Amino acid sequence: MEKGTVIITGGNSGIGLASAKSLAQQGFSLILACRRPEAGEQAATTIGEETPVAKVEVLHLDLASQESIRQASQSLLDREQPIDVLLNNAGLYSATWQATAEGYELQWGVNHLGHFLWTMQLLPLLRKAKDPRVINVASKAYLSGKMTYDDLAQPTGSYNGLRAYCRSKLANVLFTAELARRYPDIETYCLHPGVVATGIGTTSDARWYERLLWRIMSVLAFRKPDKGAQTSIYLASRADIPAPSGSFFDEHQKPRSMNQIASDPEAARKHWEYSLRATNLSDQQELQE
Repeated sequence: MEKGTVIITGGNSGIGLASAKSLAQQGFSLILACRRPEAGEQAATTIGEETPVAKVEVLHLDLASQESIRQASQSLLDREQPIDVLLNNAGLYSATWQATAEGYELQWGVNHLGHFLWTMQLLPLLRKAKDPRVINVASKAYLSGKMTYDDLAQPTGSYNGLRAYCRSKLANVLFTAELARRYPDIETYCLHPGVVATGIGTTSDARWYERLLWRIMSVLAFRKPDKGAQTSIYLASRADIPAPSGSFFDEHQKPRSMNQIASDPEAARKHWEYSLRATNLSDQQELQE
């Protein structure tokens, strides 16, 4: 039985692929929005081998390029197909300063801003669905995050990759809270998947000791992707979520209270308004959605 359409960013590997496999088995139709379409096609083939009746398609999406985001979202808007679940799963870590196509710090630009624009562009299709849902894969790393804005468009001082990563995860949580407030007709949640053994910490720009530590921890302590995907799957597929929209869930599918910064409505509003400006959207455009 078909249960609706789920779009997953970064659904070609890690917890995104694990989520996609499970949701396909449950009867959801999938759109894998991937930076590398060839990897997406390989993932679609794998899903089809495990679930022959699965409906899976691949869409090219580069979250580091607002032009790519607008092109990909327009291709979906042209079809006017309702989106039941938008699973904003993709994420990256960078040990060195890098920038998006528009010049924003890469981790914030991809982990948050790209997903912000992607979600805003797809609001009309979400609102066509009976019970739409947006799920943002965040992290407990947000607890160490500080939302600064002076170094988002240009580096100031030495770059700390871990600090930037924590900031991007705090951005995910603030985005979730404000999206839930502004759009009460769309259920919105964020989550911590656990410390998962993916390749996020072994990028080529990571320092040698960071890559080594990540590989050691992947073997000794990290959760496997299928375990890390459990909360994403739970939030995407459960009919009734026992927590209000805007809630943060842990790796055991339990809602958790958020710290003072993440719970500050003024901080969420300020972050939303900055994100609107950074994506060339306006409050008037937003209200017309």
